[in-house]
Amino acid sequence: ADPANGDPSLNPAYFGDLAPALPGNVLSTKDAITPSSSNTPAAEKWPNVLDGNSATKYLNFDKLNTGFTVTPAAGATIISGISITTANDSPERDPLTYQIWGSNDGVFFELVASGTFNITATRFASSSYSFANTNPYTSYKVVFPTVVDATKANSMQVADVGLLGVVVGGAPAVTPTLGVAVAAGKVTLTYVGTLQSADTVNGTYSDVAGAASPFTVTATSNKFYRTRN
Repeated sequence: ADPANGDPSLNPAYFGDLAPALPGNVLSTKDAITPSSSNTPAAEKWPNVLDGNSATKYLNFDKLNTGFTVTPAAGATIISGISITTANDSPERDPLTYQIWGSNDGVFFELVASGTFNITATRFASSSYSFANTNPYTSYKVVFPTVVDATKANSMQVADVGLLGVVVGGAPAVTPTLGVAVAAGKVTLTYVGTLQSADTVNGTYSDVAGAASPFTVTATSNKFYRTRN
């Protein structure tokens, strides 16, 4: 029996109080998150995996080896499980396998866990998978190498993803970054840190209220942007 591979015989639902509960989700909407690629529809981007709302989803047309990298705002964590919630349609697009990589510098990542999801065709269904790990990390790369049916699917999709564990340290040092992409009359800013704007390049910069990466503005917007810790 292998809990990392979703063996239902180890699901707490089968044992009730005899099975220890998995720890809580260490991720939140405050976390810095970047995708494996930006090959996604405008309304179905990667931050949706953090919002705890099954009505939203992350879809990536790359289909294979898709995912995201996330830095929990809570700081260093030790994770021992992953949770997943299926999206609204097309069960063939569900992730079939997963890899979780951990890092403490945002550059070198080592494999924490890998396995196979035991996902049914039921929509908006949540399931959790445990694995052994005692190492703390400040960032994680979550990869979905395969989907349920790559022949039929045109993409990978998932409503929510959680990393289950405990917080063991303070907020990690974050190096602010800012990426700019221009397409179809819009400018998309992908960033780490807090996004700020000003009316002139040397002007007084202030935090952009409610901003989350990626942040999109029209190409004619008369603003200058930077990021800070």
